[in-house]
Amino acid sequence: YVNLPAATTLTSSNTSQPIPPQLIGLLRPNQGLAATMSLESEGLRFQGVSWLAPNHKTRFKVQNSAERMPLLLPSETLLAVSGGNLKQSWQTFSQPAEANEPSASAPGQLFNPDTMRRGLNSLTGLDLDQDLMPWMNGEFALALVSAPDASSASTTPSATASPTPVQGENSRAGLLLLNQTSDRKAAEQTFKQLDELMKTRYRFQVSETQVGGKPATTWVSPFTALNVTHGWLDGDVAFLAIGADLASTLVPAPTKPLNDNTFFRQTDSADLKPNNGHFFLEVDRLINPDAKLPLPQLPTEHQSLLGAIRAIGLTSALQDGRTTRYDLHLVLRKGNAPQSLPAPKLAPPTAPTP
Repeated sequence: YVNLPAATTLTSSNTSQPIPPQLIGLLRPNQGLAATMSLESEGLRFQGVSWLAPNHKTRFKVQNSAERMPLLLPSETLLAVSGGNLKQSWQTFSQPAEANEPSASAPGQLFNPDTMRRGLNSLTGLDLDQDLMPWMNGEFALALVSAPDASSASTTPSATASPTPVQGENSRAGLLLLNQTSDRKAAEQTFKQLDELMKTRYRFQVSETQVGGKPATTWVSPFTALNVTHGWLDGDVAFLAIGADLASTLVPAPTKPLNDNTFFRQTDSADLKPNNGHFFLEVDRLINPDAKLPLPQLPTEHQSLLGAIRAIGLTSALQDGRTTRYDLHLVLRKGNAPQSLPAPKLAPPTAPTP
């Protein structure tokens, strides 16, 4: 059990290692956090709950509807974060910076809402709150996915587009962004703005293409260093795939979705259905050097610890306007089965000393 207001006050006064201001801003509305830990056959399970202070003006909109994304993402997903409503999540995240809490909105912080707003506007000219969030009001997912072999890609350019180049062999993973919307027209207008921006400001080659028989648009950077594809799934789910041929893992629908991934099924919570989101990390493949992923090498002192963990999965669900439930599963690596102890070897008797 953690009394969060008391804990944040105590740790924020630690001048040697202060808590980042944006983290304090996120924790401050919460009154408490409690959890239990269980040892299970495949690893560890943590069941937790957090709740808001009774006098805090924030109230969650209870909408546990985050079951679709694991069916759309491929089983090759290495890391995934999904939720039920991106617009609502953003409003909850950005509210501390708007609630007269200056410590949560210090400029220059990476995950500070105002910093994110300014960064997006500088890169794209779009207003995060006005141009994006109004139509991003459904389920969402951000995933790191193993890229397919070039020979198995199903992305084919249109008659007027030049062939899509393939990235180097070292780029074996890419990013997928998915978002369900109730206003496809507004979303398409945003993508048109981005298409024009990539073409005029960043000199990308923008062309129409086909992915699994469905229309899509690709952006190819100068010298083919970056390849991005965007399009639609099931009519109301927009996708953005960053990585050559990565869109082919989504379209057509994967024959083996993330829901069928053994580790995802082991870490998914049967108790929190319906739920409000997932976090999934397949540590096994992520730290495997044979996977040749474009990720930094982990420090040696951390490799032993991560090598003992095969996968991590977190499921969350809103119980009411103030309370959130969590289930966290850690799938651990099993050692060899214990063998019988060898028979003791007795020392030969020594002759008595004359």
